[in-house]
Amino acid sequence: MTTCSTHLNAFVFLLVLFWSPIDAARAQTDQNTSDGEVRIVRSDLTEHIGTLVYLDSQRLVFEVEGGARSTIRPDQVAFIEVDPRRLTDRENLPVTYPGRLWLSDGTHYSTEPRITGDQVLWKNWMLDQVDAPLDRIRAFNRHRTTPPPSSDSEDLVVLENGDRIVGLIDRLGKDLSIERSDGSVLQIPFDRVASFVLLSESVTESGPRLWSIAGDKFTFDEFQFEQGIGLILSDELKQQVSSLRRVDSLVFDPVRVVPLASLDPTVSGLEGQLRYHYPGPRIAPGIWSLDAPPLTVSGPIRLRWNLPQAGMGFLATAILPSSSRRHGSLELIVSDESGVLLRQVIDGDEPIFEIRVRIPGRRLVLELHEQANGPLQDTIRLEQAVLLAPPESD
Repeated sequence: MTTCSTHLNAFVFLLVLFWSPIDAARAQTDQNTSDGEVRIVRSDLTEHIGTLVYLDSQRLVFEVEGGARSTIRPDQVAFIEVDPRRLTDRENLPVTYPGRLWLSDGTHYSTEPRITGDQVLWKNWMLDQVDAPLDRIRAFNRHRTTPPPSSDSEDLVVLENGDRIVGLIDRLGKDLSIERSDGSVLQIPFDRVASFVLLSESVTESGPRLWSIAGDKFTFDEFQFEQGIGLILSDELKQQVSSLRRVDSLVFDPVRVVPLASLDPTVSGLEGQLRYHYPGPRIAPGIWSLDAPPLTVSGPIRLRWNLPQAGMGFLATAILPSSSRRHGSLELIVSDESGVLLRQVIDGDEPIFEIRVRIPGRRLVLELHEQANGPLQDTIRLEQAVLLAPPESD
């Protein structure tokens, strides 16, 4: 009886030892299974609405209404949106941490720093913990999700009482160590630090990107999704399973999706349509999926963007705001060097228009022309305006 009990205990110990995150996820399928729809936008500007069945670096399988399944390659996909038709009907949004951590590769995380011994652990609601050594950190803000102020030539630390200290941050732990220009070194208790910014060099974005419903922007070596398991996120250090419902959007190659707001346009007026000044697009503040904030454009006006390459796709939703629908009436024209590519009247009767056009050349031109009621309330908002790299040849 004793021998049998010993063998049983050893078996239980081995079972626990080799119980992987994926095994644990299989045991909690109700928690990690997503029944939400996804919007799959392809590089050729076509899209699919369906239920994601399987996803890895080799294939993407989705199911459309009626049960039919289709498979496409990830290199044919520009981006994926989760639950695009019911963005508010998600898994319970957690109470995220009030601070934010930015890394040099462009990622950012809602976080709460915790001190263990002399080590700072960056806690995150979705990843549990972010791996962020000092040489990868660009900035931290304890109480805000917006980037903190920075110094032109040195690292900057802002204390809880508002004091600002510039110098070189060389260590982060229970105390933050900063060397000032006169050679003196200050040891500041980290719980007194409200924010800091390092003059670290940016790293070119690479690898899959994920935007969470809480405003995080993650990077991973790879991710995989399987119904009944969930979203499996992997990097060189660990593997973690999460729910697809916690995701806002996914991108396999961030270089192939360019937010229009990241490019500076040339702004000018239109012949025969008088205007006293020509303001550029107003970019909405905050954190946005795909790094693509809305742009508000007021006409009559002409905007010209020089594009990174020829043949890019232009996607956006043009919306006449509700406050402008009584008198707003304008014609939207999109063109390039070769001529007009599309034109559409937007007014109170048709206030929303989906822009989906290939730009053959290297210049995107967007014009707003006044219509029936003159220039009164001729303002549109471009939602999720992005440029997509041309499809790769098969």
